Amino acid sequence: MKKLFVFVFVLVLALGTLGCEEQNDTTFTIDDAVTKVDVTYFSGNSTSWSIEGADIDALRNWLSGLKCKPVEFEKGKSPGDMDGGTVYGFECNAGELTSFYYIITGPNDYYLLIKSTWYYVINPSDPPVTPPET
Repeated sequence: MKKLFVFVFVLVLALGTLGCEEQNDTTFTIDDAVTKVDVTYFSGNSTSWSIEGADIDALRNWLSGLKCKPVEFEKGKSPGDMDGGTVYGFECNAGELTSFYYIITGPNDYYLLIKSTWYYVINPSDPPVTPPET
C-alpha cells in the first residue's frame, strides 16, 4: 500500500511539473477596444494598410493562439538586427497592447517583439492579414 501511495505521489508530482511548464508559455491578446490596426509588411519591399472589424477579430484570435517564451539576445544579435527575413508590424489604435512585431528569420525562427521584449514563438503560423491588391 505504501508503494502505491509513493507511486501515485510521484506521478502527480510529475504531471504537476508538466502543467507548470505549459503555464510558463506566454500569450498575448488585443484589447476589445481596438477598432483599427495599421499593418506594415516588409519582405524586401514595404507595404502598409489598415484592418478593421472581422479582420481584427481574426488577428486577435491568431495572436492569442500563439505560445511564446521570452528570449534574450546579445546586443546587436537580435532578429531585428539581422538582414533579410519578413516583418509584420501591427499598430493598434487603443488598448494596453498598442504595437507589436512578428519577425520571421528562417523556417524555425519566429519571434514577437512586444514592448522591447523578444519572445520566441513555439507554435508559429502566418498572421491572418493580406495586403490589399495594388
